[in-house]
Parts: sequence; C-alpha cells; structure tokens
Amino acid sequence: MVPFFIANISVVLQIRHKSNHISIILANSICRYYNCITSKKYAKEERNLGEETVQELSIFEYGQNVLDHFLNPRNVGKVENPDAEVKVGDPSCGDYIELSLRIDQGKIAELKYKVFGCVGAISTSSALSELALGKTMEEAMEITDDEVIAYLKGIPENKRHCSLLGVRGLHEALRQYRSNKNS
Repeated sequence: MVPFFIANISVVLQIRHKSNHISIILANSICRYYNCITSKKYAKEERNLGEETVQELSIFEYGQNVLDHFLNPRNVGKVENPDAEVKVGDPSCGDYIELSLRIDQGKIAELKYKVFGCVGAISTSSALSELALGKTMEEAMEITDDEVIAYLKGIPENKRHCSLLGVRGLHEALRQYRSNKNS
C-alpha cells in the first residue's frame, strides 16, 4: 500500500515556507518519491537532473488560497466510528482519497480525509471538507467541483480535474450512508 504523506509534507513545507519556490520543489521531490509527480501532459517546464527528468508546475500558477490549503490542509485524518467511509481513485497509479464522515441530526458533523496526490488534489480536498461541514446531506450532495474551485478562487485549468476526487468521495460516502441506513 502506498503511504499517505499529507501530515509529513505539511510539516516540512511549513519549515520551508519563507521561499515558496523551494517549498514546491521540495513538495515535488516528496511526490516523486511516492510516485505522484504530475504527468507529462500537465508539465509546464522540464529540466534534466542527471538521469531523472523533473516536471513541475510553476508555483506562480497557484493562487494564495490553493497554496494555503496545500500547506495547511484542514480536516486531515480519519473519523473515529464513522457513519460512512469510502476510498476513491487508484492508489497504484494516481490521485487517491480515503474519506470518512459522521452524520448527526441529518447534517455532516465531522468529515476527514487522507489524500494521495498533487497540490491540486490536496488543496481541493481540504477546501471540500470546509464546504461540506455543517451542511445537510441534500446540500452536500449538491456540492460541485466548480464550487470547490470557486471557494479556492481558482486553480490552474489543467488541475481542474483534481477537484473531482474529493467531490466524488463525498457523494459516494453520502450514498453509502443512505444505503446503510436503509438496510
């Protein structure tokens, strides 16, 4: 199983926060170690480092809100005694999320996640968790990837698909909760 590194990466990046350029290179180094480097079709720049080719998006393509959620992700972890728990994505080759939630009086009382992915996947999962908390199940089912992107005040066009991961996880968890409750 691929290890989740979100907690470790945020600690390392907070130490290096004085230089965002160093931070993103460090983040990409950690991502490469865990095989989550952005694929070539999304690469903006390419440099040769020995035998290894490094691809990275420029730090300047991400807005301040995206970087804040990436460097300081909210609601990371696993809900104890969850009402629903899902895994979405493919941990062997791409972005992947484990999302758990607890429902109290028809509203999302607690939502936590563990995500394996790029800056876009991490920041949009964090933003989604803030958007969903306190909402009724019906309101949460209406959350779209466009809402998540608007909440972050934009994300690079080639990273828009990352916002789908958390939204798919949330919707799947809510369907699971309804199914379990009706059984």
